[in-house]
Amino acid sequence: MDEKNIRDMRDIMQTKVEYLQQFEENLDRANRILKYLTQLYLGRKGLSLSRYRIMRYLHVRQDVNMTELQNRLLISAASLTELADSLEKEGLVQRVRQQADRRMVYLHLTEKGRAVYKEVLKFRCERLEKALSEPEDLTQINDFLERIISGLKEQVVASDEGFCSKPDP
Repeated sequence: MDEKNIRDMRDIMQTKVEYLQQFEENLDRANRILKYLTQLYLGRKGLSLSRYRIMRYLHVRQDVNMTELQNRLLISAASLTELADSLEKEGLVQRVRQQADRRMVYLHLTEKGRAVYKEVLKFRCERLEKALSEPEDLTQINDFLERIISGLKEQVVASDEGFCSKPDP
């Protein structure tokens, strides 16, 4: 390989790195903006993003014990207890003790909690829909992100490194 080919290869590699960095930054910025809009909406409903995250996780996972929730959301036991107390007080979640082991406490979304979650989800979906100009954009972006997620999951499985808490599937 001559010097020109080596320079061309370096330029291609540098351009690829720059595109990947830009992609990562854009994905992060889009997420931050959506999170900001969500926080504004939640604030009008008297909810915080932390409380919404708990509701979202409970919506997806159904029956979750406090320890799993704490590990998945990476929050302290004290913070989770405080958040769960406030959600329970508003009738959005319900604590249920396991009969076999009374120390195990599970959180469940109530019907009211499920309705509030769906309302926030609808708001978020509307924001994304307004941001995309064509319906096909959403399909293409979802397909693209699913390929990225699949590729990253394969790397997690193949990784020798242990994780305290693996990412959700």
